[in-house]
Amino acid sequence: MTKVRDRWTGRQWPTVGQFLEYVRATQHSYLRLMVPHLSRLQSRLAGESPLEPRQLDLIGRQLLALTTALAQHVHRQEGWLFGELRRAYDENHGQALSAQARQELRRLHQEHRRIAALVDEVLATARAHCGSARDPLLAELVRDLEHLKARLEEHRRLETRVLLPALGIEAEFVAAQ
Repeated sequence: MTKVRDRWTGRQWPTVGQFLEYVRATQHSYLRLMVPHLSRLQSRLAGESPLEPRQLDLIGRQLLALTTALAQHVHRQEGWLFGELRRAYDENHGQALSAQARQELRRLHQEHRRIAALVDEVLATARAHCGSARDPLLAELVRDLEHLKARLEEHRRLETRVLLPALGIEAEFVAAQ
């Protein structure tokens, strides 16, 4: 079994599977809560915000793209990849990762960047209109998105600084960037 260690914090998990469970319980559970929360906030903005319809439409489309990307990201990781990684590293004692799993990891790594860009895009739009509208819902959206951005950075850090080294494939991803 492969021991998983965060070199920066010193935190350790006995197996890849237990590390993935930690990610699911801490990171993915938060993302699962944020998707409906952001959707509800979008609905409230549409009904209560003093913003112009064009501005509300833009924020609504951006939030829809973000929540869809978040939901798909979590589903892809937990649907097949996490099970594949558990089998390869915990049950088969670190057998070589399949080409399909490596490809999926690369895609998810790129998805993290895309999701971060979507958060930045919505934040920029919301901040641009926050001061002019004096809208408490828009201010709440900005706060929630800033918190989401920090949590996504932690999620990405766990992947790049903990999971990839544990799998022995960190160099592949660093070279590709």
